[in-house]
Amino acid sequence: MDLIRKGVAADILGVTPARVSQLLRDGALREVPGTKMLSQEAVQAYRRTMPPKPALSEPKPAKASALARGKIPAAIRQQAKANVDALPDDQIPDYQTSRERREHYTAEQVKLLVDQQRGALVPLEQVKRDAFALAKAVREALLNVPDRVANQLAGEADPAAVHQLLSDELIGALGQLADG
Repeated sequence: MDLIRKGVAADILGVTPARVSQLLRDGALREVPGTKMLSQEAVQAYRRTMPPKPALSEPKPAKASALARGKIPAAIRQQAKANVDALPDDQIPDYQTSRERREHYTAEQVKLLVDQQRGALVPLEQVKRDAFALAKAVREALLNVPDRVANQLAGEADPAAVHQLLSDELIGALGQLADG
């Protein structure tokens, strides 16, 4: 029987640790006697009884920026005019070159907008949340190892056997993380 902490149970159920505590108080889940941990099988069984979460609605497409719509804000126009006025006459690009540059950057901005709507670009906050969740799962898996092997190690005098037992548990915990 695999024992897990409340935080891991919360991740499995897709709820907060506070909700797991509430389920324990309500009797929907039970701690393994003599521990403050839950049986992974019991948590999985409870998960199968949970109603499915409603699907998230599709995000609304973002509006094209002012530059993508061909409207340049006054502050940017004034800055560009000041930059051009500061150039000597022989360094000012001609109208066609300026238009090509503008079209190029407008196309780049629209391309980024389309990539974002297709999901090819991921918001930084989402990446941070996913990385945090992964790090939390690794931490919980590794913190569960001592609880699982403490009794076995207490009676073991052979250092090689202790090493082998610890290695097997760590490899197993990391393997579970790799499997999803």
